[in-house]
Amino acid sequence: MTAVTTSRKTSMSTRLRQALVRFTEEDRQHFPGRVGLHEYLLAHGRAYPSSPLTPEELDRLRCVPGTRSRYRPGLCFYNAQRLVAADTTDTLMYVEGVVARYGLVIVHHAWVILNGKVIDVTWPAAQPRRSGPLRNRIVGEFPAHTGYYGAEFTALEVVGSLVQKNAYEPLICDIGPTGAARTPLRSA
Repeated sequence: MTAVTTSRKTSMSTRLRQALVRFTEEDRQHFPGRVGLHEYLLAHGRAYPSSPLTPEELDRLRCVPGTRSRYRPGLCFYNAQRLVAADTTDTLMYVEGVVARYGLVIVHHAWVILNGKVIDVTWPAAQPRRSGPLRNRIVGEFPAHTGYYGAEFTALEVVGSLVQKNAYEPLICDIGPTGAARTPLRSA
């Protein structure tokens, strides 16, 4: 767990980026010559805004196999990779990065996106919608006290990792000296 402390007026995405810069500096001190999660995200990631899905996007989401499945808490990498791998519509992308909640705790996390909008099948929504796919999960909109910052991966990269590792594991975890990835990642 890591605390993020800045002015209340600073946006959550700005606070997340500032924290990633700070963590990258710490990583470089403790692990010289290696590219860690935080540095990788600064090079390849971005912040994701809270934005509602349009009616058309909700219809597209309904067509994705697996959106009626139950997703288990604590298994974000499994949940998100499974959903993207099952997507026969080429609608979703896998995103891995960090999430901050209440501006206090930053965790390594995975979710999917539809047109750049967050769909988090692992964490429950603060206020579930009345109907629709994944009605009790974060679909597009999330509270102001929450921030998402991550790097996108295609379904092909996710499936390649699944085939190589034969497991649902984080994609940003095994980056060697000077960014030479030992997984199907793009190098930093």
